[in-house]
Amino acid sequence: MENSRNMLVGIAGGSCSGKEQIRKALVRVLDRNPYTVDGFTMDNYYVCASARDLPKGEWNFDCLKAFDLDLLEKHLVLVKEGQNVEIPIYSKDPSDRIGDFKYYPSQINLVDGILLLATKTIRNLFDFTVFVDVSEKTLRVRRIIRDSDLEGRTEESIDAHLIATVLPAHRALVLPTKDFAHEKVENNMHWDQALPFEESEAGRSIIHFLKQKIIEAADAFFKGR
Repeated sequence: MENSRNMLVGIAGGSCSGKEQIRKALVRVLDRNPYTVDGFTMDNYYVCASARDLPKGEWNFDCLKAFDLDLLEKHLVLVKEGQNVEIPIYSKDPSDRIGDFKYYPSQINLVDGILLLATKTIRNLFDFTVFVDVSEKTLRVRRIIRDSDLEGRTEESIDAHLIATVLPAHRALVLPTKDFAHEKVENNMHWDQALPFEESEAGRSIIHFLKQKIIEAADAFFKGR
């Protein structure tokens, strides 16, 4: 979009790769240095429960039809043009939209999402993209920790879900999008979540690297405006 006012940065990657933590850390270290920076997640664009053709326990959250891609695309276009948007608020409990919030575009807008680079139309809206790679072993460990803590599920039920939907989607839909990213980072190290990601041993080098790359891309983007 030649007349875009604002820059879009996409952060894609597998489940539990740390996309959200990286996005939030980048907002903290990049904002007003020298550009204004903010962001949001693709997770808020999961379709409403009423739009699903299967009950929650059978619904695949790791495929494209799980998302309202039309609304996401519309909002990305508006953000690039500098217009405010009403972004849905999606909650895992009750696994539905529970409201919305007004997003005010910044000069640089960071968006994270598991399948952010999976469709050409949405992928082409981004001015700079990152893929956060994670091994299947790390993915499994993090999913067990997350889902047992947040949802009270057993390791057996989490493994069954991984085998049935998460890993097949990761291999077939997520990993192939790695080739579309401008930059790739690996995030397999454990980090102390008591610390901001950018201050942890695992996150320090990742955030430093991406900060420099995004500033370089932003300088080039805004130089032509």
